[in-house]
Amino acid sequence: DFKLKSLTPRMITVWKSVPPRKISLWKDRKKLFPMTELNKHPSIRQITSFINSSSDPPNHIKNFGMITNKLDTLSDQSTTEALIQSLARSGATEELERLYRDAKSLFNLSMRTHNSMIQFYKESGQPTRCFETFDDLIASGAKPNLFVWTSIISASSKFKHDRLVDLLHQMKAFRVQPDQFLQETIKFAVGKMMKQFLQENRPQDALDLFEDNFGYMKSNLIAWNQVIQSVMELNRHEQVPDVMHRMEAEGIHPNERSWNNFIHGLFRQGKYEDALHHLSDMTRRNIAHVYPFP
Repeated sequence: DFKLKSLTPRMITVWKSVPPRKISLWKDRKKLFPMTELNKHPSIRQITSFINSSSDPPNHIKNFGMITNKLDTLSDQSTTEALIQSLARSGATEELERLYRDAKSLFNLSMRTHNSMIQFYKESGQPTRCFETFDDLIASGAKPNLFVWTSIISASSKFKHDRLVDLLHQMKAFRVQPDQFLQETIKFAVGKMMKQFLQENRPQDALDLFEDNFGYMKSNLIAWNQVIQSVMELNRHEQVPDVMHRMEAEGIHPNERSWNNFIHGLFRQGKYEDALHHLSDMTRRNIAHVYPFP
């Protein structure tokens, strides 16, 4: 009395594999899900299959009291972890928090499950829980894989958190060999953190972060310009020519922003003759002014 098109392919497969006399229907919000008469409530594995086969985030799943009842006894680690990962993707906060807390006390959770929780806390805007989850993983003696490193560094970038500095040091301690995606994540995070340090009037921290991650940032023109800005804010204008020489040695040519950061810094410091000299040099190089000089 129902249409098969209302079921996903996975549900249809399960439906056809069970003898007709053993089948009853569980219905919720126009969703049909097969279950046997021997098990009046779908198992965690069935719920997990349903979550993974649904095209829309099944936020209504968190309202089912049967999930809460099932979580009182966690006996199968693989099923429990699959449910954690599914709920993390669906955003079922209350059930996920409880399940994760209980599962941690019973099992040595996998890397994938920890990464799912890091991603969940990142997306839900919970930096403290995000870093606590990563610390739990480290405390367990596990060596984070590239997916975990990418997630936690991306999270530190999103939250503009000083923890990024420690994470990058930890990566070196673990001798991590980043893949291309992780390298790009590090470049973005370091550049964003340098900008944050400059906005907080912490130019030395910006310089230290750049030097500590020089291998990632040496081809990033924006980062080099932030270095020049940091040097000028530290009143070390005599170091800027050396910075520009380092840039050129790496195949990066100072642009109009590089020169403007330098010359404006000289004007602000009252070094007008030096500023005019470099302004003339800038003009000879046919480099445009980004904004007017005083």
